[in-house]
Amino acid sequence: MKFKELLKTHKIKQIDIAHELGVSTQLVTNWVKGYSKPSLAAIKKISIFLGIDVEKIIECFVN
Repeated sequence: MKFKELLKTHKIKQIDIAHELGVSTQLVTNWVKGYSKPSLAAIKKISIFLGIDVEKIIECFVN
């Protein structure tokens, strides 16, 4: 599952993730589009915010 699909499944908008992590919406857009990947610290925060395992987040960014 890609990161965009994960957000859609959890009914979370990019702006919500950006606000929760204290990053720009442009950075989250880059993650969604595959231009860049979040840091491990960001992945941990995303997993806590969504209430899912870190591994599920990492799987979104593995090609």
